[in-house]
Amino acid sequence: MSRAIIFRKDLLPYSETFIAEQAHHLPSWEPIFCGFKRNTAGFNLIEQKSVAGKDYHVCIESDFSRAPKLTSGLHKKLNILNKNWLLELKKLSPQIIHAHFGSNALNCIALSKALNIPLLTTFHGRDITINKHKKKQDENLKKVFNSSEKIIAVSEFIKRKLLERGCPEEKIIQHYIGVNTHKFKPSEDDAVEGKVVFVGRLVEKKGCEYLIKALQKIGPEKNIHLNIIGDGPLMSALKELSNEAPCNITFLGRLSPDQIVDEVQSAQLLCAPSITASTGDQEGLPISILEALSCGTPVVGTYSAGIAEAIDDGNNGFLVKERDTDAIADRISSITEDKDLRKKLSVNARQTAVTKFDLDKQSSLLEEIYKGL
Repeated sequence: MSRAIIFRKDLLPYSETFIAEQAHHLPSWEPIFCGFKRNTAGFNLIEQKSVAGKDYHVCIESDFSRAPKLTSGLHKKLNILNKNWLLELKKLSPQIIHAHFGSNALNCIALSKALNIPLLTTFHGRDITINKHKKKQDENLKKVFNSSEKIIAVSEFIKRKLLERGCPEEKIIQHYIGVNTHKFKPSEDDAVEGKVVFVGRLVEKKGCEYLIKALQKIGPEKNIHLNIIGDGPLMSALKELSNEAPCNITFLGRLSPDQIVDEVQSAQLLCAPSITASTGDQEGLPISILEALSCGTPVVGTYSAGIAEAIDDGNNGFLVKERDTDAIADRISSITEDKDLRKKLSVNARQTAVTKFDLDKQSSLLEEIYKGL
């Protein structure tokens, strides 16, 4: 049995369920979830011993140390590995390390050498777009580029960013993560009239404030109501802003994956008003958009980052310029008011997800990348 280390420093942030989903859908490789410590908020995503009858493994450095903070610090700063952790990993005989996010890959270089296996790194967005401390970032990126056998870009947009930052083109493979089209599927029930959903962390690049400001321009007679799913540092500010909107806005906080399916299925549209943050932080390609498409839920997104690689304007959703609240309001009104338009967008949305972003197909392609290392 071939095995791949799936590395994330914290296992596993709740906003990164796509890492677990991708690993669990590998057709024949067994994943070894590996990191420095547990992230208790999302660890339940990998706490079982098998998913759908398929085995996997968890090997976390902090489990093998009496002083986990010290040993993790030694690893990150001095490349000194915890010997017991390393021995346990060797017993599992992994063939590759697949690190998610460039910053995490930096911590895998010594591990890759110690295990004598190739390193594959996936760049998702902020790990290549943020432009703060650029000199130090460029030094670290160069180390990751040099040490990785191949680099995966989750969108064509991220591929362009990698090239701009000096990644050798021959190392880059553009590969979409994909969405579970069996789980995220159209509901047999009609969507709730006027229901709009937003799914994502409440941070600047997600642009949620512009969705709320757009709704301030839609009169109460339109009966629009917005459910905001997710949490983050901007929660309080967004709640205050929502008080000025003439429609009903509900902050649902963090929901389980199954609850998110229900919310997206029952909405007439999902809005993803992403922007370029003040730090340069941008999306790769938001998984929430792919989940909505898979449910047959039309998307109103922006011409930001890789979003246009999933949304065909006027065909399976709409695209607007970043921060264009008038256009966001107009597209929301069009979708919620026009049943025929909504039906057309819905059918095409589902077709896009199944043909271009199906997780089973994409995970099979990922295994081919693994085999080629």
